[in-house]
Amino acid sequence: MVVGVVWPFTVIYTGGVNPLFWRPISGIGSFDLPSYDIEITPLLGKILDGNSHKISFRVTDALNVCLLPLSLSVLTNFTGFDGSFITNASRSITLTGMVKSSYGTITTKSSQSLIYSNYMVMGNEGNLQIVDQIIEFNDTVYATTPSSSVLSLESFKKYLFKWYSDNVDQGSQSYTSISNLTLGLEDKRVKASKYGSSTRSVNNLQKAQGYMLVKGQLVVKGLGSTQQVYKYNDDSCCYSRNISSSNYTILYDKVSNSCSNGTWSHWPLRIGQRRSLPG
Repeated sequence: MVVGVVWPFTVIYTGGVNPLFWRPISGIGSFDLPSYDIEITPLLGKILDGNSHKISFRVTDALNVCLLPLSLSVLTNFTGFDGSFITNASRSITLTGMVKSSYGTITTKSSQSLIYSNYMVMGNEGNLQIVDQIIEFNDTVYATTPSSSVLSLESFKKYLFKWYSDNVDQGSQSYTSISNLTLGLEDKRVKASKYGSSTRSVNNLQKAQGYMLVKGQLVVKGLGSTQQVYKYNDDSCCYSRNISSSNYTILYDKVSNSCSNGTWSHWPLRIGQRRSLPG
């Protein structure tokens, strides 16, 4: 029986894409991997029966380190090494159950809705790579008491990954590698009951740009710049941090306890729209 599913956030470790990006600002989650919640409340009526139960976790539908959803559609268009992939997938899970307690019988229902969209381009005889990816999933659990009072917990998540990389031959066994990266997550959680509601949100966005001149296996010169904006909001406090670095040097680092309730100014359009292959 499948209780819940997690489609993980894309973590880029120090050295990934362009090693000049991640010093001193490291990739989101690279030193503290994101944690994930699996809702088992609807199963409490079965679990709390005095017997032992086994709950296991496993990676499914995966190829090497690239996790693929169960139900997906893939559209490809290739000539030689160059072409494109458009991958879209969705999945949903719903569980219902009840628990007999001193308050009476409590009915619970949990649901998950997940969407995965990925657009990839290969060009310049395989040297050009473009990735545009969004993962969205919403988790909801409702608990209804004998008096018909409803308590709910909703979670809304978005994971963003955009990557542009191109290698240009410079002759004499050397090439220039140009990279641009956007990595971000948005997590909003809402609790509600007859007594009121509370909201908590986290927004974390990184952008990086750089190039490297590589001769043989050595980086001769290069430049890496990274910017990151982190925002946290709940009903009682607010925190934000805006930081930028270039070639291992911090350009600015601004911290504030007064930030707006807004999220990022925009998310990319749905994957696969208004795009064309390189000429």
